[in-house]
Amino acid sequence: MASWKKAPSAGPQRTCHSSVVYKDSMYVFGGEDGQEKYTNDLWRYDLKGQKWAQVQVSGDRPSPRSSHAAVVVGDDDEEDGVMYVFGGDDGRQRFQDLYAFSFVSQQWKKIEAKGEIPAARCKHSMLAIAKNKHKNKNEDQATSQNKTTDTETETKQDISSGEGKVDSKEKPKEKKTDSDIEMELVVFGGWNWEQSYRQLHIFHIGSSTWRAVDVKHSVERIWHTSAVVETNESERSMVIFAGEDKDIYLQNDMFFVSLDEGSSSYTWTSSLASSSSKPADRYGHAMVYHAPTQSLFVFGGYGGEMSLWNDLCCYHLPTHTWTKITARSKPSPRYGHSCILYDNKLVVYGGKTMAMVNSDEVFVIDVDSLSAAPAGDDDEVAANWTCGSCTFDNPAETPYCQICGNDPPPRANVSPSPSSPLSRSSSPSLLSRSSSPSSLSLPSQEWSCGACTYTNPPSERLCQMCGSSSMH
Repeated sequence: MASWKKAPSAGPQRTCHSSVVYKDSMYVFGGEDGQEKYTNDLWRYDLKGQKWAQVQVSGDRPSPRSSHAAVVVGDDDEEDGVMYVFGGDDGRQRFQDLYAFSFVSQQWKKIEAKGEIPAARCKHSMLAIAKNKHKNKNEDQATSQNKTTDTETETKQDISSGEGKVDSKEKPKEKKTDSDIEMELVVFGGWNWEQSYRQLHIFHIGSSTWRAVDVKHSVERIWHTSAVVETNESERSMVIFAGEDKDIYLQNDMFFVSLDEGSSSYTWTSSLASSSSKPADRYGHAMVYHAPTQSLFVFGGYGGEMSLWNDLCCYHLPTHTWTKITARSKPSPRYGHSCILYDNKLVVYGGKTMAMVNSDEVFVIDVDSLSAAPAGDDDEVAANWTCGSCTFDNPAETPYCQICGNDPPPRANVSPSPSSPLSRSSSPSLLSRSSSPSSLSLPSQEWSCGACTYTNPPSERLCQMCGSSSMH
């Protein structure tokens, strides 16, 4: 059985931050620290040496923020990699600014954008994709009708690896350089504390211009996750998973939109996965795409009513199936963390734990070692139980210890409650959607829950001290 491994050195405490990979390092920007303060510092984690260091930056850097989005443009074999950061909030206001950080000069620059600039927002997602991978199909047909007599093959560029595949029977073109490939950023979803957003906003890096794109079969999501996947040999799609909808209901659905078509053809399509096999509803989780296996890996998240997850689930695109992964030494349940893919390993960092602590931990697991949960793993749990590693009394609806993240005791040692069975492949009652959307709306000013005296910022739904609802 696979095992999670905890890194020996702890980093800064963070939640609602961003993490990206460039060369052999993970770069962490912003988020909330151990005192719930918004930050704008940049940290580098050496993925080989497992050491942390704060990056000394210059230039016009972003203001302190969390719940923003960040992506890297530039492959590992290029020397001009850039990290782009968009949006976020600081507890008082949301942002619609776009910044670029050069890994070479270690300098920040605010982008003076034009066009249809996205509204200020937080808890959105952002992707980077090569423009020539999503031009209009009519343009493709026109190009094919005007080929020269010297047959040349379009190289299939892979953003993540910088490598291409060509037909050996045809004469390949010269490999395009970074300056030849037009890159774009794709922003989706999020909200401004009052409304959520349904359009895609696409930023053309070369011209610093935004354009808004309407997508058929409207979908709105907050604090979801997204990734670029290859749905077949010639098509790239944006996939989004879970989050909250426009009415603040938790979701566990998955949608795809092709980025290879013209704006008039953008359409959301739903995953074909069986509803019974999906992970539970959640937001604030993390997701990465593993191209060699055409799989999406999802870890953790918040399930409502103070239920946090530390499950690892895999969605296999060719078969449209979800699988729950079994592994030892799991990180404790958390949300607002990050997960990146490096050297065929998943790297989870930070997040807010059940103890309402912003974590400084790094956990790693090898993708090659992963296996599906064995048959019979959907056993019921006892009405009340402790895991043995701590003394916390867990309710029946909780599939993992809410303090340390361990599994419940073996079934032989507990007495299941027939009134509260739990199948791990289904959503437990604590994770079900709220019966009243308004019960999850945010307060408009600082508040105290009544159960304690802690003063919470308006950006929080739950008391950061005791976990009670803001509506108490």
